[in-house]
Amino acid sequence: MGVAKVVRTNPVVVGEKASFGVNGSVRTAAQGGTPTPFTIADLLPEGFDIDDASQVILYPGSPLTNPDGSKYDLSKVEIEITKNYNGTGRTLLRMIVPDPVEGSLLHKFRHDCEEHRTCWTNREPGNDVHAR
Repeated sequence: MGVAKVVRTNPVVVGEKASFGVNGSVRTAAQGGTPTPFTIADLLPEGFDIDDASQVILYPGSPLTNPDGSKYDLSKVEIEITKNYNGTGRTLLRMIVPDPVEGSLLHKFRHDCEEHRTCWTNREPGNDVHAR
């Protein structure tokens, strides 16, 4: 399992839109991998928030496949948003692929930065991304 955070806007400032994504990959059988379900969890930086799953865009061209090689149905991917995760004031974004798959899940989301400071850069500590 591999995870990569992709920043398309850096730094993000007041009044500007920010766009970023977290992509997850499972090695294919040809690469020595085993099809597996997976969850990507991203604790968003302070001041960077999303309100609902409609803001998360799964790329239809994501090279995610079933074990038989057929294209995986991306409508099965579950998106969970947890505000104020564990009292941190930050939002947790989870993308859950419940079935055994191989390949990559690609997504993005956009955010309007309304804070009175720079919202986020990819160099700030605490930009936590985890996969399991």
